[in-house]
Amino acid sequence: MVTEIKSVCIYVSDVDRAIGFYTRTLGFEKLSDARQGAIRWVELRPPRGETVIALASEGFPVWSPEKVGQFSGVTLAADDPDETFAALRSAGVRFQLEPEATAWGHQAVIEDPDGNAIVVVAA
Repeated sequence: MVTEIKSVCIYVSDVDRAIGFYTRTLGFEKLSDARQGAIRWVELRPPRGETVIALASEGFPVWSPEKVGQFSGVTLAADDPDETFAALRSAGVRFQLEPEATAWGHQAVIEDPDGNAIVVVAA
């Protein structure tokens, strides 16, 4: 029986640049960084999260350049909306969709350095 979501992949062109963004800008922790042949497997997780983001780059079996810079399908949860979005803005994060009030919280869509769109919802 399936019990949880272990990981989701985000396709990137530069793993080290992506690691810097997710760890320094978003505050994720790097859980793994291993190589197996042409594959570099990197897992990142928000401080209170369980599901990890795996960075998929060239060498990964299903990676292709067309998958980089797309909507990731990932939604991140955050605390205080004003503080969260102000911190992201001051860190130079690009917003695809400016913060707006929704029925489920304040939502914005940000981009990682490869242009992958990520939804951030702050309650």
